[in-house]
Amino acid sequence: MMPALRLGPGEIPVNDLRPVCANPWAHWSLINFIDGDGRLRRSMELTDALVSSPYAVVLKQTRNQCDPLRLNHVHRLGSDAAGAWGIAPGDIVASLGNLSALAVLDGKTGRVKRLAHGSFHQQHGITHYRDAKFLMFDNHGGAHDSARVLMLDLADGRETTVFPNDDTPDALRRLASDVGGHLDIAPDRGRALATFSRAGVAVEIGLPNGELRAVFTSLHDVSGLAAFSRHARGHAARVAKASPAGLTYIRESDDWPAPPVR
Repeated sequence: MMPALRLGPGEIPVNDLRPVCANPWAHWSLINFIDGDGRLRRSMELTDALVSSPYAVVLKQTRNQCDPLRLNHVHRLGSDAAGAWGIAPGDIVASLGNLSALAVLDGKTGRVKRLAHGSFHQQHGITHYRDAKFLMFDNHGGAHDSARVLMLDLADGRETTVFPNDDTPDALRRLASDVGGHLDIAPDRGRALATFSRAGVAVEIGLPNGELRAVFTSLHDVSGLAAFSRHARGHAARVAKASPAGLTYIRESDDWPAPPVR
């Protein structure tokens, strides 16, 4: 299951108003289901589903007329999903970055069940935690222009900043990632990895309280890059465009142990 785009001419209708794209190739978001041989088995047309839903009017609030949704993450709800909005195991949550919203879709029909906003902004990696609770990498909802890990409970609308928190070391309180960022919850749901892509830093935190478990720093050998000064080329550096897209846990089904690095 993966986010995808269908590019094509035309305007995306929203009641009597339409997001008008100056570029003739509008971005229509969809979810593709691919089998192990790379064959496309099914597609869910997400933009069309939102246009035909009771929530279509939110498209007027998009940050980008040509890519009104910016679908950046999809996740299937776990077996214990319950507690709000009629969500059920097998439903799909979609992170809509340009609407700063999440959509819950019926896993079989693709119908938009619910759409939620909050204090989060241009978020990534919305993932089901348990019951009606979701974790997300909130790019712009933290204090002092920082990013954060946010927990949203759809049962009562409560938001909790999991990381950073009062016990977080000062050096990690203002990590920022204006774009990108990723969140992965461990299979035991007692830990999570949050990747602050532009900062070149990832952290492992305990759940649900956000205590710091580990810090990963992405450093690169820049000795062969002329764009850096002679002094800088003598050191390892963080390079924004080469920052990690996301750290993930190894699942039991993965081929592990891995072959040795040569």
